[in-house]
Amino acid sequence: MKKLKSIITICLAVSILCSATCLSANEVTLNDNKRIGERITEKLESLGIKIKDLNELLDKEIFIEVDVPDDISEKMEKVENIDVRFIVLDKNVNNTKIIDRYQVKDFRYERPFLGVHTINLTIPKARELGYKKQHGVLITSVVDSSPAQLHRLMENDIIVSIDSTNVLDDIHLSNLINSYYVGDEITIDCFREGKINRITLNLDSRSSGTIARTNETKLSKSEKKNVGWGGGSWYPIWATFDMDDVNYIFKEFGYMEELSNDGLLFHGGGGKLFLGNGFFLGGMGAGYKTYGNYMYATPEKSFQRKIRYNNVFWGITLDKRYALHKNFIFSPGFMIGGGKHKVSIAQIESGFTWNDLGSNFTEYRNYSASLSRKYAIVKPNIELMYRLLPWLALRAETGYIYGYSGKDGWRTNLLNGEYKTTNSPNTAYEGLTFSIGPWFGF
Repeated sequence: MKKLKSIITICLAVSILCSATCLSANEVTLNDNKRIGERITEKLESLGIKIKDLNELLDKEIFIEVDVPDDISEKMEKVENIDVRFIVLDKNVNNTKIIDRYQVKDFRYERPFLGVHTINLTIPKARELGYKKQHGVLITSVVDSSPAQLHRLMENDIIVSIDSTNVLDDIHLSNLINSYYVGDEITIDCFREGKINRITLNLDSRSSGTIARTNETKLSKSEKKNVGWGGGSWYPIWATFDMDDVNYIFKEFGYMEELSNDGLLFHGGGGKLFLGNGFFLGGMGAGYKTYGNYMYATPEKSFQRKIRYNNVFWGITLDKRYALHKNFIFSPGFMIGGGKHKVSIAQIESGFTWNDLGSNFTEYRNYSASLSRKYAIVKPNIELMYRLLPWLALRAETGYIYGYSGKDGWRTNLLNGEYKTTNSPNTAYEGLTFSIGPWFGF
């Protein structure tokens, strides 16, 4: 076979190609030409034309050095549908001249088509949707009958990655899609309602729409397990403390009610923020209180007394979450903070009158005081959380409070200061805690 060393100049039939790809002539880019060159290379090699080198990429032309067989005209006539024009130029002549013109048929380059309109993701929008990563683009609309629509991509979905390549912005997404060919299969990770969905689809062309329709929807339920982003709620807590010393104080002041050692119902609240790598930093506090009014009588007089008991604990929390399932979280952690017992007592023998305020204290037994004991505490705990909605979960936690007091005994608190209560016990502050309730956030 006689070979002529030449340069084939592949001139894009821009008007025809642009109608196929829905682009204007000015929108045919260098990257488009590179992909067209690759496809033309495949086509020429299938025709028996050996490609030697891809010399140069221009905005409207691609130059490919080939060994041209002498039966090239016959080969060119074997295919259909004119799209690209070949002009064979003589390389050995100083003033390059056209030797012949050929038309390649049955060749059409079209951009791959996903079918979404997107914008760059803003921080406020990411927070609104509960998305914590720093990359991704937001879908604003989906084209009818496109691969995206047929595979159930929706407005407000966030495209996170394509074939494990993180999508950085809107332009990066376009470049990633355009690096494929029509019919190529890609895997998209998209974020919706607090979880990552993995979708496998085939890219279509704008003109055909056949690939997406002939492939089954492959929305995978193997979503990435998400540990959430934080939140807060009301905490109802059942806590068991040894109440014998508190009940002793009640009895000494003539209050006959007793608090149970089996547990007290505390109420409080707390919240947590995502730090990264599954860690959450937060805070919480809870308290229990009870009070009573009663008459206390001696052989000589009777008095009205009021008594109030408060038990509070609070602290900073640190947890490490593990996603056991897309909706189920296991979280060990601990709290460091403080706690306190406090019993307040007031006694009134007589009412107060404006003109006799001084005598109200000197002649009558009117007084008030409080006894308290304070602690530094640590509380290891385990939490389980089950997500019911993107913004609502059911939370259960169990833990154990360990308290330490740096001072012996209880303190009596009066208006003019705090005093040690002689012979008072070193009441322990420890017990099992259990909590179950709603969690707003995840």
